[in-house]
Amino acid sequence: DRRNGLLHAGHSHYGKLIGSLKNYAHGVKGDVYAVDETTIFIKGFCYDGTGLDVFFSVGNTLMPAPQGYIVPYPETEDKREPEELRLYNYTDIFLKLPKGKRLRDIRWLSVWCRRLTVRRTSNDNHGRHIRGVAIEPNEARCLNFPSPFLSLPRSFSIYLSVRIKRVSDLSQLNFGDVFIPVNMTAPKITVLPEFSRLAHGLRSGNITILDSKTIYIPNLHYDGAGPDAYFWVGKGQEPNTFGIKVPNEKNSSAVLRGYQGVDIEIVLPGNLTVYDIDWLAVWCVQHKHNFGHVLIPNDIEVPPALGQTKITVPKQWQSTSTSLKEILLNQPATQVTVLDCGLKVATEDSGAPTATVGLWIDAGSRYEDDEVNGVAHFMEHMAFKGTTKRSQTDLELEIENMGAHLNAYTSREQTVFYAKCLAEDVPKAVEILSDIIQNSKLGEVEIERERGVILREMQEVETNLQEVVFDHLHASAYQGTPLGRTILGPTENIKSITKNDLVYYVKTHYGPPRFILAGAGGVNHKTLVDLAQTHFGQMKGPFYDEIPLCPPLPCRFTGSEIRVRDDNIPLAHVAIAVEGPGWTDADNIPLMVANTLMGAWDRSQGGGANNISYLAEASAAAGLCHSYQSFNTCYQDTGLWGIYFVSDPLEIEHFVYNIQREWMRLCLTITEKEVNRAKNILKTNMLLQLDGTTAICEDIGRQMLCYNRRIPLHELEARIESVTAKNIHEVGMKYIYDQCPVIAAVGPIENLPDYNLIRSGMYRLRI
Repeated sequence: DRRNGLLHAGHSHYGKLIGSLKNYAHGVKGDVYAVDETTIFIKGFCYDGTGLDVFFSVGNTLMPAPQGYIVPYPETEDKREPEELRLYNYTDIFLKLPKGKRLRDIRWLSVWCRRLTVRRTSNDNHGRHIRGVAIEPNEARCLNFPSPFLSLPRSFSIYLSVRIKRVSDLSQLNFGDVFIPVNMTAPKITVLPEFSRLAHGLRSGNITILDSKTIYIPNLHYDGAGPDAYFWVGKGQEPNTFGIKVPNEKNSSAVLRGYQGVDIEIVLPGNLTVYDIDWLAVWCVQHKHNFGHVLIPNDIEVPPALGQTKITVPKQWQSTSTSLKEILLNQPATQVTVLDCGLKVATEDSGAPTATVGLWIDAGSRYEDDEVNGVAHFMEHMAFKGTTKRSQTDLELEIENMGAHLNAYTSREQTVFYAKCLAEDVPKAVEILSDIIQNSKLGEVEIERERGVILREMQEVETNLQEVVFDHLHASAYQGTPLGRTILGPTENIKSITKNDLVYYVKTHYGPPRFILAGAGGVNHKTLVDLAQTHFGQMKGPFYDEIPLCPPLPCRFTGSEIRVRDDNIPLAHVAIAVEGPGWTDADNIPLMVANTLMGAWDRSQGGGANNISYLAEASAAAGLCHSYQSFNTCYQDTGLWGIYFVSDPLEIEHFVYNIQREWMRLCLTITEKEVNRAKNILKTNMLLQLDGTTAICEDIGRQMLCYNRRIPLHELEARIESVTAKNIHEVGMKYIYDQCPVIAAVGPIENLPDYNLIRSGMYRLRI
């Protein structure tokens, strides 16, 4: 049975067949399979063990050659000399490719002898040049090599075996090899949709097939009320009574308990693999009822479940390195609990001595009216000006005495209050957050004082031309809609906002159904749930039930431009963007990779003509700009994807041309090599941004508001890794090619091309 090039022996699955080792000497043979991008499995490897200095070798030359890389078996520590191959008689072995090498980087796998030497010595009877084998006397046993290396009469071979010389120009000898098929793709983990939501509150994140027997289910929710419910797999178009029970994550066949946002792994029983099933479901056997299921595609290619980690290797030779996948799978889980009042508590407990706790509120400038635009930001300022329990001085002294840090910020869709403190001070920090949210005094004197602070803040923002350009960009792209408003609001609104406006905004937007209490670091989940219940649990009843949970009004994108010419400014500041998808759209990940492909550059950075990004190379080599950065800004139902740059006035036109040239490359001709590089950069940046409890807490709060769950890092890594050049072409054609851009420009912008010319550069005519 063959399925997409995957070999099955009964129900066993070894990976994707590469081929069989060709035997040139010493009885080398075995069937070679690709387990994943970095692992090779040899089924039934044979070698008589009589060669000296023999190893596995891989390389990317046309034929096996001395330039190959040694693949240690058994695996060794980085600085240890690899062991020579010994006798193997139909042994199953795993090979890990050298660091930095993947299956697509090599052309062959060989069994090499490094001790034999080869040099030209004489002519045969027909005048042909031949090669004499020069070895040391105790190495004569290695002379057993066949015709692929010498095509000589048997008598002449004997003559060579007696005329042994020792030479210095050593090279290697091939005992057997197999070639990697061109454009071969290795099996990889497959991300499926989430469970369908049919009964008993069953839901999950995107389900991942890790290998042919292991299925990962993130953020699993199930109320546990089914009387006879189990994980259930089988054949057919939908779940049915002919399925097979699958043990739970504890390898137990007991009735399923309730799950509240946990991440689990289940393993298919016996010889069953994902190639033998069409669906995975939660099924009630007693009532023959499907609570929800996910379909398994027929064309999947996942790594085999061969127990690679169970291979017996001498302890001193075991590798201590850990793959990125293993690291991400072992990150602390994000636990989620929903209180009766509607507030969600989400934590990641890393056991750190410090912690960050914060309140993420589903409210921002997008939820305001034109008349009170700026009230969300105004309320953020007023939260620290005293409560009915604490004066402003008492609040500041309490924070200082704890050695903590209290801060807040407002965006177009979210308002955030958070505290950084020692792990032992988390209860006090939560109590303070509760107090400033529920009991802000909003005194008239404090309102007037803060009004002046906000007006000065607005003056500072107006000197930051990047902020000005992005405000203009939103005002033009979303003109006449809530996203077109600024976060701070216009000056006339700040001067006219009253206490009644603030009180009304809090009453209509600050309630538990819109709250996420997030914690990271030294935060025990149960403790934080108890604290949330104590300080926020009473926020229920008729008053809070009136707070709307409906999404904000949709915002219409309009291709347009805003130009603010000011020749007194030395440099032009320009942003060009197209409409992107919202947070939950499946196209978001490919667009993030595309955004990374465009990159960023600043003239203060090193590098010039050798920059990997073509746009950065052009910028550095020709001096087209002082700096540029690509951006991918997402909201609930829309987004902006584009580039912001700072340039000399005379170079604007040239740089805009280069931007559009790169955009067309994304749509039409971007290569797999470039996409793979961008994926690695994106994954690195993703992990670097989660450095510290505050960054992790912010990631939890934001994702809980945007996705109603936190996407596990290994799932996000798998989604990024699954992006191909074809995906980039598809999203490019959907969001960039022949689409109307939005443009915002400030400064000496006389040379910025007319909008119609820029619009005409959003496609290509081929003759």
